[in-house]
Formats: sequence, structure tokens, C-alpha cells
Amino acid sequence: MKVDHPYKKYEGQQVWKVLSQGVEDLRTNGDLEEKTSRCYIIGYLSQLLAEAGLIGSPAPSKTPAGAAIPGGSPPIIEGDLRQKPVGKKKALRPKPSQP
Repeated sequence: MKVDHPYKKYEGQQVWKVLSQGVEDLRTNGDLEEKTSRCYIIGYLSQLLAEAGLIGSPAPSKTPAGAAIPGGSPPIIEGDLRQKPVGKKKALRPKPSQP
């Protein structure tokens, strides 16, 4: 079942596939626990990359819910993170290799 979300414009892009695979790899390895629907996670990350000019932005549309407003406060995203501002997180460290 497809979830309706404000990031549909990114779904057909290669970045969506790459980020989705990366999130799946992290989840499978036990490095990440998804508490928000995957489409919101991938969509938000895609939006950040587009805003930073690292990927081409799809055709212009209305600002999605939770999108950053220039000069405004940090974005609020949907799902379990709905009321929490998005901030910088610690980088993931590789798991130590076991002999």
C-alpha cells in the first residue's frame, strides 16, 4: 500500500532508490530503527539534498508540509518526529570487526 506524503516528487528519482537502499542496509544491520514511515525519511533526506543543490530539484510545487522556510526555524517533519525539530545527529560509526 502506497502512503500519501508530501515528497512524491522525489520518488521517481535515482536519489530515492539510493537513499532507500542505504536506509534498508542500516536497518538490516541494526544501525537504524525506523520510527517514521520510510517515505517520510527518504523524502526528507531527498529534499535536503535538493535544497543544498546536490541533486536536481523536480518541477516546482507547493512547499511540502514540514519543509524549511527560509529564515524560519528548523523544519518539523511528519510521523513520530512531528513535534521535534530536526537537528544534527552524531555520525554513524562502523561496527568494530570481530576476530
